[in-house]
Amino acid sequence: MNKSQLRKIAVFAAMLCLGQLAVADDSEGPTAIINFQDLSTGFVPCPGCDPTGDLAGVGPTYSSRSYTFSYTPAPGEPFPVGFAVAGPFWPFNDGTKALAINSDNGSATLKRDDGRSFALAAIDLAELNGPSELPTIVLFQGMTASGALVSSEFTLDNQTGFQRFHFPDGFKDLLYVQWQQGNNVTNNVHMFDNVVVVATQFRPRED
Repeated sequence: MNKSQLRKIAVFAAMLCLGQLAVADDSEGPTAIINFQDLSTGFVPCPGCDPTGDLAGVGPTYSSRSYTFSYTPAPGEPFPVGFAVAGPFWPFNDGTKALAINSDNGSATLKRDDGRSFALAAIDLAELNGPSELPTIVLFQGMTASGALVSSEFTLDNQTGFQRFHFPDGFKDLLYVQWQQGNNVTNNVHMFDNVVVVATQFRPRED
């Protein structure tokens, strides 16, 4: 996805909280696009090198732009390895970097670091290991500050490369969002990138 498209997404996302900007005190601005570009696999391409080596563990958490992704293994998971980053040479990537929940049925939870609410506007999703006989379906579930539960399910196109998905209006005023990795039995595994979040609650100004 090019920079022009991402700028358009950021402008769209910022409109979600336009009415609150006058009282905002957020040094990084209300809208953030989390793209994992600070991560590295250490892979160096070379003639004959296997590009599937462009994958590396990240650990149980990843933080950026005042948000944190937390990994939770499935119950009974014997190898709770956390997240992994797929680098730009990963065969099923688009030349970018992406994060993946690195165990079957593991889950990711996204929260703001200060515990305040946010909106989830959009996300890029791709099949981690490319096209498969299995469908790739990702269910996102969140809880709002009022205690309401929201959900949205996305089905990928079974093609190599990322698709952009936009969340419905209900994904505002969220305290957290959680989603699960596929099980590799009935549901294919995925990776994600360009997570567009919008802060919808701010610290009061200090005059």
